[in-house]
Amino acid sequence: MKQRFFRYYSTQRPVDIGTYPKSAGTPIRIHNYDNRTRIEPWGFLAWGYLEYAAPLDARQADDYELKPSPENPDVKEKMSKQAQVVGEWEKKHRVPETRRLTWWYPDFGEFIPKEFVTPEQLEKCYNALTKRNEVA
Repeated sequence: MKQRFFRYYSTQRPVDIGTYPKSAGTPIRIHNYDNRTRIEPWGFLAWGYLEYAAPLDARQADDYELKPSPENPDVKEKMSKQAQVVGEWEKKHRVPETRRLTWWYPDFGEFIPKEFVTPEQLEKCYNALTKRNEVA
């Protein structure tokens, strides 16, 4: 089932008045945890989250120290594109399975990020490969 909202985690403080952008529209849901909580399987900590009908731009998220969910449709699309580049490089260089960020998914005929890989990890590797011109 496709996610129909865009979730942003509040990593620095509980969600309250003035801690999220209103220019992006009203959040459709606001949820605070009782304590700072580890968000699995990615392993970062958050105080709560907001859900919007449309994505925030990167500046809005940065200004309010909100971390987009790796499950957001826009994040998943970006990670999918990056996984093709990183996966091909990992395959070409025979990176051991235990050190790979991607795995080959034969049903779709493409590489996908492993479930524990964060957008930041994949982007860092992707940027390093493109900076070194190691992508075809």
